[in-house]
Amino acid sequence: MDWSYVAGFFDGEGNFHIVFTKRSIQLVCRMYGDNLETLKKIKQFIGFGNIYNDKKGIKVSELTITKKDHVKAFIEGILHHLITKRDHAEFILSNYNFGRNNNLDFDRKAFHSFIKRKGASKFHSKSRDAEIKERKNYLDGSPNI
Repeated sequence: MDWSYVAGFFDGEGNFHIVFTKRSIQLVCRMYGDNLETLKKIKQFIGFGNIYNDKKGIKVSELTITKKDHVKAFIEGILHHLITKRDHAEFILSNYNFGRNNNLDFDRKAFHSFIKRKGASKFHSKSRDAEIKERKNYLDGSPNI
């Protein structure tokens, strides 16, 4: 096992994902596979992450990396071996603030511009934009507009 293998696996079976929490936007790296042993070996090699099995009756397991320092270390480890997701990884390293608790200013539209799959437009809506604005105002102590 080495970083080039992990990067190749991630290029084919992984993704970068953002999760909206009450106070921030959290970056998550996920990899999927029907061979649990492969995901366990990747987790053992990288030294972090959580594996979730058999979600909703689907026989696919998921290796998820959520802690900011782990996400950053993972991206830095795979970056130079990535092919299809390299530009996305470089964008994240340049634009996501791994030392900040609140990343509501993270450019999610630019983040999602790297996604080429069908249905990518669902990530943007006026209601999501309004929700993020409301959270920013709340954290800044500004009145709702």
